[in-house]
Amino acid sequence: MNRKLLTTLIFIFLLSIVILKVHDNKLTLKIIVVESGKVYSCNVNAGDKIVLHYIHSIYMKDIYEVFEVNTACEFILKEIIIGNNSYTVIEPKDLEDCYMNAESFIIQNLNIKLKSLNIRIGEIGKPTIIVNNYKFSLYNISGFGSLIIITVDSH
Repeated sequence: MNRKLLTTLIFIFLLSIVILKVHDNKLTLKIIVVESGKVYSCNVNAGDKIVLHYIHSIYMKDIYEVFEVNTACEFILKEIIIGNNSYTVIEPKDLEDCYMNAESFIIQNLNIKLKSLNIRIGEIGKPTIIVNNYKFSLYNISGFGSLIIITVDSH
């Protein structure tokens, strides 16, 4: 086999591995309204951030739960941000004390894996999901009291 042909074959082989790897990262985020059966979806990639934002119904604070999507179609909870001001970094064990003191804080370096996000839509919380800088108002698409299930599927 001549050298040029061998080089071309190696190049094609390596390119196909790259294409397959890129394809492996393509996922679909699905927002399912259980009562109506409506499904909303968008494309995501492994490593994308998904943010669940809502108002805490007792403490009336903004809550941001930051997830990362992985190739196993899981959500990995990475951090929780509470409030909108400057943040104090805390440990999970101190969470309740910070709620009671009405402080703004952030819990980082979490690594909690979930197969789905099951969200009951509250009147006060009015949750939204932020995906690739696009906001989905879960309250607007389903209404008060509805159950929303959010999953990630591979193509």
